[in-house]
Amino acid sequence: SNYNPAYPLVIDPATLIFSSYSGSTADNWGYSATYDNGGHLYGAGIVNGIGYPTTLGAYSESYAGGEGAFGYDIGISKFTPDGTDLVYSTYLGGSSNELPHSLVVDSSGQLVVYGSTGSEDFPVSASAFDNSHNGGPAVTVTYVVSFNNGSDAFITKLSADGSDIIGSTYLGGSNEDALNLGDGSFNYGDHARGEVVVDGTGNVFVASSTNSPDLPVTPGAFQSTLSGDQDGFVARFNPDLSELEWCTYLGGSNDDGVYSIKKAPDETFLVVGGTSSTDFPTTAGTLNPSFLGGGIDGYVARMTFDGADVLAATYLGTAAYDQAFFVDVDGDNNIYVTGQTSGTYPVTADVYTNPGSSQFVSKLNSDMSAFIYSTVFGSGTTT
Repeated sequence: SNYNPAYPLVIDPATLIFSSYSGSTADNWGYSATYDNGGHLYGAGIVNGIGYPTTLGAYSESYAGGEGAFGYDIGISKFTPDGTDLVYSTYLGGSSNELPHSLVVDSSGQLVVYGSTGSEDFPVSASAFDNSHNGGPAVTVTYVVSFNNGSDAFITKLSADGSDIIGSTYLGGSNEDALNLGDGSFNYGDHARGEVVVDGTGNVFVASSTNSPDLPVTPGAFQSTLSGDQDGFVARFNPDLSELEWCTYLGGSNDDGVYSIKKAPDETFLVVGGTSSTDFPTTAGTLNPSFLGGGIDGYVARMTFDGADVLAATYLGTAAYDQAFFVDVDGDNNIYVTGQTSGTYPVTADVYTNPGSSQFVSKLNSDMSAFIYSTVFGSGTTT
């Protein structure tokens, strides 16, 4: 309805539908959540031992183990829309450590989980694209997060009732995969960046980071070689994860990571992330084709649906530290990006803003040549 400026504006507060604890007698850390069209909530985290509240008939009712003093598996729970009950709750993992980075539900109600694993016995499907852990040097990310056998990416699709694995595969090379270990690891949890999404036909898209020079890139990929110590990568699988349809690196000569991915209405897809590369593959005529400084910039790129080309790409940021964490797109192919800045990020006219804040939201036109709007919000400080 129309707002009468003669009266105070009152916005009705949102209604809390439910709030619940989720965990066990062991330590637990939440990592990712999503929803489906029926209003169910899905949550995933890491569980440091037995006692997670699994449900009868779930894929794995038992803790498979982990390595080190803080060994852990993934715990996944699906809640009813009102939060009064668990539809299912299951462990997921092997005898080493796993992290769940991202969740999405496909049109059949099947949960797709993307993450990192150090387990040589992670549960993969019989027809998996890659049924063997590729390994890598031992890596310790935090006092909790470590992988003695190196880290691979994994992608797993669970049945709608959580009782079975529809498809599950490793993805990786001979070094660390799915971990953001470069210049872009700035905040707590930045090591677990990356995203999985699905399209209308069930194809699975993964965006993440890698240190492996031998990631299984496919013929015709936009970038066939690792350009720096860490590059981003983007990959597409068929619905049951038995076939890697394409895979490409994305980055320049320094550290890069891909954190978020969305399919656009024009059958392209968009990715955002962080880069310290002055030669990241931007394109002419965009907002910021040149590196802006500060050690690391955000970026947004539009790629062809087959991963063979970058149609448009621009840096986003300031002369200070900046990163782009999430991307979305509307029906007109306009692009929405949110991220973090330590500088004076561009703010357009006639928008809400809290000057000096460290979180930004920007809307760009489809060819990335201009902001439609841009603002910062938060506490008014970048520290």
